[in-house]
Amino acid sequence: MADELEELLQSSETGRRITPREIIPGVVPFTEGAYKKADMIGPIIKELTGRDLEWSAFMLAQQGDPNYVVRDLLLQEGQDIRFGNVEIKGEDVARASAKVQERNQKEGTNFYVIGWIHGHGRSFLVPSTTDRQNFETVINSVALNTEQHVLVPLRLIETEAVRKMRNGRIIQTGRAVEDAVIEYSLREDARLRSLLRRHGIEFEEGEEREKALSLLYSLLGATSIEYQQANIFGFSYFVIMNNRHEKPYAAIAWASERAITRTRRAELIEGLEIKRVAAGNDIVVSEESLEQEIRDNIDLPKKGLFSLFGTYEGGSYWDGGYSGGRGQPYWGRGAHEHAFWMSRELLRTLEGRISECEDPEDKSKMREVKSLVEMLGKVERARTRNAQMEIIDSYFRRNYGWQPAEEQETDELLGREPNSPDYKGGGKKE
Repeated sequence: MADELEELLQSSETGRRITPREIIPGVVPFTEGAYKKADMIGPIIKELTGRDLEWSAFMLAQQGDPNYVVRDLLLQEGQDIRFGNVEIKGEDVARASAKVQERNQKEGTNFYVIGWIHGHGRSFLVPSTTDRQNFETVINSVALNTEQHVLVPLRLIETEAVRKMRNGRIIQTGRAVEDAVIEYSLREDARLRSLLRRHGIEFEEGEEREKALSLLYSLLGATSIEYQQANIFGFSYFVIMNNRHEKPYAAIAWASERAITRTRRAELIEGLEIKRVAAGNDIVVSEESLEQEIRDNIDLPKKGLFSLFGTYEGGSYWDGGYSGGRGQPYWGRGAHEHAFWMSRELLRTLEGRISECEDPEDKSKMREVKSLVEMLGKVERARTRNAQMEIIDSYFRRNYGWQPAEEQETDELLGREPNSPDYKGGGKKE
């Protein structure tokens, strides 16, 4: 505590106000091993599930490192990645922090949680509303891990100061009711007499209090007084990666609270770079060990469940039964899977704007997308393939009047009329 106070006083003596932006890193630094691990998680999950799914992990830094380098990742325990996003609650962060402490005691490390990293499968590197909510949960829990203090002005009197002597006291305040009221009172007469004599001020017996009060009043008028309070702040990293190995999304958020006024502020600084640095005692990552770590911490969906949909490759749908017309939007089983991922991307774009939308047509489109995602969620939870196909067929028949792909011609799905020049008169699935 004494060291922190001395540091605060020294920062005050410089006469310059230090802001959080001047202290937090300007990049998000990773060791080579930590970055490699982050880059491997998504592809390994795809290998295990057949899907480009999302994932969630906490970034770890080492206590005492002035550069706040990310040195390892801790996968979020028990995360459910089946439905296109992941969710973090306060208890998830608490559980992760406890695991880090347990690891520190066991392995002699000194790690702490410094942020949250999130995989987007093959999706765009744009944080969704859920992502931002997750990150808010994380920073509220871990900001104290990077806690620092700087002094900031404490303005007790905002308007013109007014001083008055009343009942043996000096009262100083401002002209607005919001201003503070500061009272100065004198101690016992014996100490006042000693003080006046020490400074060569003459006084008659019994008037020492009046003399001292008058002196203090004059001194206050000639003195500039500045009050300061500690501004306590901390920060956290926020990173998103994908299986396309594109340049990651990187951001830093800081949150602060002033010790006396309890004023709180927060800011998210986006568009940062990830800097990969060489470090001693870097982690060594193997596919085998990382695969086991993934299996231990993530509720992986069964690979067989997704074979219903097939894999989308460059415009055609393999393993879903469609073998003709590369790039054609044929309503086959693989197309359902593609519709799921396309709708999820659209939801990412529209999330947070639905409530602000005033255009009825746009609102209708948003509701349509929501309905589609809800239907695919039901498909995910269905126990048998027949049940899955029933849900899919029922949805498309009810909402669009479509028939199953085995009974529907490609021309109709593409909106071709029998009398149009490009009508092929067939094109059924082989």
